[in-house]
Amino acid sequence: MNRQQRRNAQRNQPAYKRMGHDQLMSALAKNGITPNDLQTAKQDGYKLGVESTMYTCYAAFCLVLDEEFSTDRETMIRVLQNVDDKVTFTLDSKEIIDEVLEKYGLKIEFRDSFDRIQEA
Repeated sequence: MNRQQRRNAQRNQPAYKRMGHDQLMSALAKNGITPNDLQTAKQDGYKLGVESTMYTCYAAFCLVLDEEFSTDRETMIRVLQNVDDKVTFTLDSKEIIDEVLEKYGLKIEFRDSFDRIQEA
């Protein structure tokens, strides 16, 4: 890419991508947005993402229990409560993942997009 093409590519970017950090913070401040507001929005987005993921997982557990094992409502509730206890009272994710690997020989690896559950 020659110099003219780089300049054209930079001009075609949105204004916020051409600004430096200080310019961007100044533009946000003009609109009444503080760094604290950005941090709060980031934390809120993270919480919503985690919540949404947990809702999806719990709902998926219910569907799988029904489809694979024809589980009744009471058993589903017990399973979900037990899953919730494991999630809540486990110190960290590595601890529970290592326990599954040790007990069942299953490696849980979400960095692998296609084969997330692997036999060790």
